[in-house]
Amino acid sequence: MGLAVAGDRLLAVTRSPDYDQATLTALTRNGAIQWTDTLPDVTGSPAIVDRTCYVATRDEDNAVYAYSLDGTRQWRTSIDGQCYTATCADRDGVYVGLTDGRIAALDATTGEQRWSKQIATPDECCPDIQGTPTVADGRLYVPGIAEELVAADTADGTVLWRTTTVDEDYGNAIPSPAVTADTAYVNTYHGGLVAIDISDGSIRWRSAENGYNQPPAAGDGSVVVPRNDSVVAYEMSDSHAWTIEITVPDIGMAAYIMDTEVALAHGMCYVGVADGRLYAIGARE
Repeated sequence: MGLAVAGDRLLAVTRSPDYDQATLTALTRNGAIQWTDTLPDVTGSPAIVDRTCYVATRDEDNAVYAYSLDGTRQWRTSIDGQCYTATCADRDGVYVGLTDGRIAALDATTGEQRWSKQIATPDECCPDIQGTPTVADGRLYVPGIAEELVAADTADGTVLWRTTTVDEDYGNAIPSPAVTADTAYVNTYHGGLVAIDISDGSIRWRSAENGYNQPPAAGDGSVVVPRNDSVVAYEMSDSHAWTIEITVPDIGMAAYIMDTEVALAHGMCYVGVADGRLYAIGARE
């Protein structure tokens, strides 16, 4: 399941039990459903820019779709390669990570491909990009399988810096980073929450507690991290702010807070759980 917030709309992606198709649903802030559409299996959360929603599909489809927030499908573009991450987008482009470590960049308005380039360090064991890239101010921040974060120019994919987030390679892919005006936050299983200076890729600080391979969200003066059975918030320094326990149902391997499931908006923290429920909790105690 994946979530995205745009103004008074909440866009949610849910997957069928056998993962052969997905449903994109638009809801109001009070939970009323406005529209739905069925797609092939979707890679993750929607990306919303300028009242347009972008999602990527995988397996047999491997494509990027664009929707208006009223539910109108604007375009669909097939991708040369296997889509593995959700999309990220800015006003100029839509970006999706592929299993071979490439990023495919599409024009946000037309869906035409702008470039495709190797960004992540290759690794033979697993898909090279498993976390969705983050785009901010003309840069892509790409999490790689080699426990690295790579910054690249959105114009042509030129790599600007590459930072290893832990001292030892444990073979864990890192999830999507949260990016502010000067810092990228990466949650790592063995190295805690890591704060990276976006100007040069240097590490500013890391939390004392070990993290999980779940992507954080940043905003309102805090960084919020989903864990298996809780949501933890830090100040923009490494100071712990609060922890809220989340009741997770016992439904087998899916009994955890899914990746990319926290979103901050309207002074609230929205959390998606594996059985399809949504939690709305205060961003501060």
